Amino acid sequence: MSANMNGWFGDGNAYVGNLNLQPEVANTFSATAGWHAPSNHGWEVKVTPYYTRAQDYIGRGPLPGHHGREQRLHGRQIRRHIRLCHIAVRQPRREAVRVDSSFRAPLGSGFALTGILGYVRGENLDTGQNLYHMMPLHGNLALEHHLGQWSSTLEFQAVDAKTDVQAVRNELRTPGYALLKPALRL
Repeated sequence: MSANMNGWFGDGNAYVGNLNLQPEVANTFSATAGWHAPSNHGWEVKVTPYYTRAQDYIGRGPLPGHHGREQRLHGRQIRRHIRLCHIAVRQPRREAVRVDSSFRAPLGSGFALTGILGYVRGENLDTGQNLYHMMPLHGNLALEHHLGQWSSTLEFQAVDAKTDVQAVRNELRTPGYALLKPALRL
């Protein structure tokens, strides 16, 4: 199959497989700590850190002989021919660190404040390259109200700028953003 027809990852690049790859093996350590009020309807806080380390990391590298065939738009490279490979060394390693946290605090009269905060950082330990598609710091803060069958929510969502990107796949840097979303449900 032509590499131009094979966009396995939806990132606009053309991919070629590699039958000589070793299986990637990943191990994850995770634990959750939670605190809550003595009653079931009181406040609560949870924090879950994750640490993942992989051996024989299957990365992406430029396809030899295709350096001049990248496509450009307004001077920016938008499509590359890429092959799946173990990058640089026999047993490449990667690691990812992730932390998820959440809280809920009742405010009285049917109101509650909830929040979620998350962070992910991934790196190829052998090349120092960033891992692909890592979500930057992000969070939600919501004010909820319940009255009989009615419920309403005013949610504030914010995401930090994405600056830790993977160069070999032309991953785009993106600015941070914030949204305010009201919702009413019956």
